[in-house]
Amino acid sequence: SAWANAPAVAVPMTPEASVRVAPSGDRWLLDTIVLDAGHGGHDIGATYNGVREKDVTLGIVRHLGRMIEQEMGVRVVYTRRDDHFEELRERGRIANRSGGKLFVSIHANAAGASSASGTETYFLAPHRSDNAHEVMERENAVIQLESTPSLYAEYTDQGNILLAMAMSAYQ
Repeated sequence: SAWANAPAVAVPMTPEASVRVAPSGDRWLLDTIVLDAGHGGHDIGATYNGVREKDVTLGIVRHLGRMIEQEMGVRVVYTRRDDHFEELRERGRIANRSGGKLFVSIHANAAGASSASGTETYFLAPHRSDNAHEVMERENAVIQLESTPSLYAEYTDQGNILLAMAMSAYQ
């Protein structure tokens, strides 16, 4: 499959350099990372040649989680460990209940061209381009697969502006 030819990237890092963010207090100690395998269950995500995003992301998260635990000595919490659908609000609750200091959500695109390669990285931030806005809308369409999509109706333009200000202060 196309995934087998994807380049592996390794970033050498000592546990001392990667785990302790600031010298004072446990608040700044990177001791828990939450890994979210995008999609799952009835939400298959992108597909190409029979390869489903939900399966690819779960495999990546399982491998990455083992690496983080073994090489960095950091506790890893998973939003899902098998093929089930976890609602968006529950993913955030999992991260908050576990005391997660970093939340990483893994997704994979399905490019119809065999020449496509590489990676994309997005940070939770207000969309800064039309392309970023399109990606955000495509990924957030999962809301329609949730048991109560109306819970997200309260997100307004004014609320998004306030959220953007809060995010930029902490990013």
